[in-house]
This record gives sequence, C-alpha cells and structure tokens, in this order.
Amino acid sequence: MTKDLAWRMSLVFVFILLSLFFLTPTMVTHLPSWWKGYMPKDKISLGLDLQGGTHLVLEVETQKALEGYLDLVAGDLEETLRAQNIHVKRVSRDGVDKVQVVLYDKLSAETVKNLIGKKYPDFEATSPSEKGGFVSVRIKLNEKAAQDKKDKSVSQALETIRNRIDQFGVSEPAIQREGINHIAIQLPGIKDANRAIELIGKTARLEFKLVHEGASSSGIPPEDSEILLEKRTDPTTGAVTESPLVVNKKAIITGDLLTDAQVRIDSQFNKPLCSD
Repeated sequence: MTKDLAWRMSLVFVFILLSLFFLTPTMVTHLPSWWKGYMPKDKISLGLDLQGGTHLVLEVETQKALEGYLDLVAGDLEETLRAQNIHVKRVSRDGVDKVQVVLYDKLSAETVKNLIGKKYPDFEATSPSEKGGFVSVRIKLNEKAAQDKKDKSVSQALETIRNRIDQFGVSEPAIQREGINHIAIQLPGIKDANRAIELIGKTARLEFKLVHEGASSSGIPPEDSEILLEKRTDPTTGAVTESPLVVNKKAIITGDLLTDAQVRIDSQFNKPLCSD
C-alpha cells in the first residue's frame, strides 16, 4: 500500500513538473536564448474568461438584404420589358416582399405574367388589378427563396466579419452564428470595445450604380437619383479631393451577384483595377 502511494505521488509530481515546463513560456515574459532554441516556446492562448476581452452580439439586417435584392429584380425586369417593346409605366419594389409592375393595358399584363413565370421561377404573380386607368401586376418571392436570401446574407456577413477581425491580430477569436440572424463574437485580449464595434459593425455593401448624365450636382437631384462623393487621391502629394456625383438610386448590380473578382494592373495607366 505504501509503495503504491509513493508511485502515485511520484507520478503526480512528474505531471506537475511537466505542466510547469510547458507553462513557462506563458508565465515568463522574457525567456533566455538557449530556452527558445530547444525548449517549448509557444504560449497558451487564453480565452475570454481568463484574460478578458470583448464579447459582441451583432444583428444582421436580413430584411434590408432582401429589399436590396427586390430592387435589383425590379430594375432587371423593367429593362427586360422595355427590351421586348412592352410599354410599362413603372416597375418598383412594393413593400418588403413584392415587386409591382404598372402597365397601360390588360393584354400586356398577361404577357408580363408569362414572362415572369419563365425568367423568375422563385416569384409568384398575382392577378392583374386595375386602378386609375392603369393595370398592376404584383410578384412575390416565395417563402423558401426569401429565406435562402436571408440565410445567404448572414453567411456573407459572417465571412466579412472574419476578414475584418484579422486586422486585430487575435489568435483564437470565436465567431459563430447565433439564432436566425445574429452573430456572436468573442475577442480575447481586445479591450477597446468601441474600436471593435466601429470596425466590425460598419455596413459594407458593394453596389454598381450608373452616373446620371446631365444632372447637376449643385442643385436638388432628380427623384430617382442621389448625390455621392467620389474620392480621389493625388499619387504625388497624397492629397484627397472629393467631387459630388449624381447617380441612380437603383444599383445595376451588387457584390453578392459576383462569382469572382481579381485585382490586376492596368497596362495603360499602370494602376490597380478590378476584373471579373
């Protein structure tokens, strides 16, 4: 019994020594040069509960992502109808889940319904309704497709946040989806919560919009337009200048529709450009 107890005590003592041996790089700030050459030098990454840090829960505005998609569908549908010489008064998003097509006659409405069934299988068209001398057709995105769009927006936000957190140099951040449209983030060792929120929570949406030719940026822009600032940096002095541009509110394409993009050098001006 005594020998068995001595053996157990010796084994515990050996494990304690080994633990201290591997914990030395974590507990000791400055290690001698001979230690770094042959001994363990990797520190143990402490979690949020041991070293403190920042814990954030962000909400993804999935409904806004869905509304942006409907705006794109409305713009694409309007171009398609005009290309087929179908006279249309207006095509726009109606509320948070529909697109409304306003036409001049009922015959065109039937043509539109047939076209929507072929080109937009995820949408369901309602029966035409007349009001004020015009005929309206509303199309609604089905529930499954709408949920898929929302899920995709959360996945994209998750990937964007992971890329942004790389700027902090956090060794083991915890980033995971929580519930339907929330993302939980743990940043061990990061004390500046405001800086983390500013960087991670910043809205990022890639949109391509056409410049409204002929519109003046000095006055009130047309109803379907808005004024954005174009920033230019002088390559020699580094001075930044801002010029107002009148652009269409509707984006002709957004980043979630791109399948691939690469940065290349323009052979003419020797500057970076984006190619897809």
